[in-house]
Amino acid sequence: MTMMPYNGWPIDLISLKSAWPIWNSSSSGEGASPPLSLPPPISAQLLQQLQRQSLDQMQEIAQGYQRYQHYRQAAQPRVREQGAPSNTNNAVASRLSKLLWHSHDMRLLAPADQSVQAKGNRPAVLLIPSLVNRAGIFDLQSDAVEDSTGDPGGKSFVAFLQRAGVIPLLLDWGVPQPAQADWGLDAYVQQGLLPALAAAGQWLGRPPALLGYCMGGNLALAAAQLAPSLLSRLILLATPWNFHSGDGLRYGQQVQAIWPWLEDQLACHNQLPTAALQIMLLARDPMAVMDKFRRAGQLDGQAWQDFVAVEDWLNDGVPLTAPVARETLRGWFVDNQTQRGQWTIAGQPIVAGHLTHPLLLVVAARDKLVPPASALSLANDQRNAKILMANTGHLGLMASRQVIPQVWQPIVDWL
Repeated sequence: MTMMPYNGWPIDLISLKSAWPIWNSSSSGEGASPPLSLPPPISAQLLQQLQRQSLDQMQEIAQGYQRYQHYRQAAQPRVREQGAPSNTNNAVASRLSKLLWHSHDMRLLAPADQSVQAKGNRPAVLLIPSLVNRAGIFDLQSDAVEDSTGDPGGKSFVAFLQRAGVIPLLLDWGVPQPAQADWGLDAYVQQGLLPALAAAGQWLGRPPALLGYCMGGNLALAAAQLAPSLLSRLILLATPWNFHSGDGLRYGQQVQAIWPWLEDQLACHNQLPTAALQIMLLARDPMAVMDKFRRAGQLDGQAWQDFVAVEDWLNDGVPLTAPVARETLRGWFVDNQTQRGQWTIAGQPIVAGHLTHPLLLVVAARDKLVPPASALSLANDQRNAKILMANTGHLGLMASRQVIPQVWQPIVDWL
């Protein structure tokens, strides 16, 4: 990457490496690799955004980044001393340690203390994360300090569900294994989600509710259409559907413009590395990356711990198999196949209006990754849909100060 100084700061530090501090990490199991170069359309857009920043703003961004870097570097040795590799999702495993099903690196997890006799008729929900991030989003701070009510302050959705009397189960996708290199979304649904869903129902003695977050919602929707008897109801959090709503068409055009670069990454790695995925996120909302590090320098106490927990999760991404990358980035973002009824699983077009289950759509009003209009399009022709609009952003559905009253408690009430 060419170094282009701006007001004394190198462009690549602010735009790329400072956006994701573990840029060269092998935490996702793909091995260390050289930093990726930004494709020209993205670097031009980024330079334009950076040129709008004052020197003071650039310094604030760099200081916030450096603070996080220093904190993480100091914490890493302690993690290693405890024998916990940096790529281990210990947060989820601390609460959900009963293994109900596994295949490749995929695991279906349940609470270890949830005996068959204790399950009774309590509501149960199977949580489905996206394929591009760790399942720890549902349990960001498993060791968060609880207050006098036993509430760790909205740091763990799993813990909140347990306290509310709901049985949480989790499908952890893990990291794609060599035998999964040719897996597309069809395989993830038919060989991952559906068997896990069946195993969950067998353990519970009844079909659970199914909750999908972001891309996990798309997969959950497909499972609900293909095997409706395996679930009782469906919850979709920030699930994209009309990819050309809002600024989606512009972003789709941007993906199309850098497609040769993406194909080069797939040819080189036989998958889409986490670094390339992070470049895609950077292109979607570059100002969000700059703003979060600018604010980070001013945080303290619990607010700082919350920032670290979210940033650690973001930095611990998972690569996409080449077929999944092509299906989502071209099929969804460029061609908008979901909205057009052209996305198929097991040979069937997945159509939101075909659902027969009660459906709760949770939409983030300030979501930049999944614009509200994209998620709301799922309600079209859906008679059983209820919409919950939360005044937060994409990650705020799992990590924000008002997440319990705005999102989590209404979900429990609906269950």
